[in-house]
Formats: sequence, C-alpha cells, structure tokens
Amino acid sequence: MDKHTVSFGPFVASLTTMRYTEFREGVEKSLRRNTAGRTWEQLRAELKLERRRACPEWTKALEKDIGLKRVKGAERALVWRV
Repeated sequence: MDKHTVSFGPFVASLTTMRYTEFREGVEKSLRRNTAGRTWEQLRAELKLERRRACPEWTKALEKDIGLKRVKGAERALVWRV
C-alpha cells in the first residue's frame, strides 16, 4: 500500500476516492467492537483517515444508516456510539 491508501479490515481504499459506504462500514465495525464508543480522533487514527474533522453530510447519513449517536465525553470531545 502506498501513502494514498487506507486499510480497515478487508477494505482498502484510496484516500482520494473513499466512498461513503467504505467509510460507513469501517466506522460501524469499529464502534461495534468498542461499545464504550470512540472519539473522532480515535476513529481517525484507527481507520487512518486524513480528514481533521468528520464530514457533516456523512455524519448525518451515519445517524440515519447505522444509528450513530454522538454524546458529550470528557472535556470537549464527542463520543461516537451505535
């Protein structure tokens, strides 16, 4: 893999062409494994995502598609859960 690819589980995608479905599957798998939830920074590191912030459109879609909930965690962090 070169520096422009990301791997999470069986999925490998180019960072410039990552599709929503690949993102959704990676986030959902991570959150189901980590029932206490994950912050965006934890997800970003685990899934090797380059975006500093989550895409608002994709976040709203995750709320609908996988039942994503974001709750206040320590200090300013939001914890993502399903």
